[in-house]
Amino acid sequence: MFLRRLYLKETIMSNHVSTISPATRAIIRSHITESEKPIPWPYLDRNGNLTIGIGFHVPKRADFIKLPLSILKNGTWVNANQQEKIDAFDLMMVEKKKQSGRYNYAARSYREFTQIRMQRPDQDAMLDRIITTNVGRIVKSVSAKAWNQLNDQQKAAATDIAHPFGGLKKFPNLRRAIISGDAKNMAAESLFFTDRKTRARDKPRLTRNLQAILNIKETAAKAELDKMLLDIDDRQAEDVDAPV
Repeated sequence: MFLRRLYLKETIMSNHVSTISPATRAIIRSHITESEKPIPWPYLDRNGNLTIGIGFHVPKRADFIKLPLSILKNGTWVNANQQEKIDAFDLMMVEKKKQSGRYNYAARSYREFTQIRMQRPDQDAMLDRIITTNVGRIVKSVSAKAWNQLNDQQKAAATDIAHPFGGLKKFPNLRRAIISGDAKNMAAESLFFTDRKTRARDKPRLTRNLQAILNIKETAAKAELDKMLLDIDDRQAEDVDAPV
């Protein structure tokens, strides 16, 4: 899975409320879920981040303990107690140390490491809280007027981009494009690395976001993405600043 900083402590405890219609929320939820691929067990992503659910980073034991987690006992899923959560977290930290900075295992490889799971309803509930938090941050950074001028697909793409980073703070040009209502520039500023060290990008995710922002078909979005990435590579080869 990919780089994501979700600031779980703030999200879990947040009382912030942003107005999102049920229809818009459903579109955003579906879009992010397609990008993140829900995983019910804890695993290490390619950057060594302990992750669970719909891309939820859990860097600290105290945050992991707060999560609604289950464990299978006598054929029945029951709420995991604090010690069971601690044991699962510590086991994953031992595994992280063993891998010595080389996190190349697929998420499915960690399925049997622990019996701890986050059930899908709990994942969806947590994602809804994160969506509320991140939409609130986006609205604060671009204004309610600019946010409301976006269509639902564009809102989904903007929130998907915010999802790994806890907002759009890292995307000042994207914020300006949203404020000006410029879909073309929104698309141009929607790219990000999923692994900066290897300069890897999640092309299917970026393609979905281009489709949503520009309201184009998948084939056109793929072609547009290839063109944008080629342009970035050319500009970087010429030592000209280029978006990342």
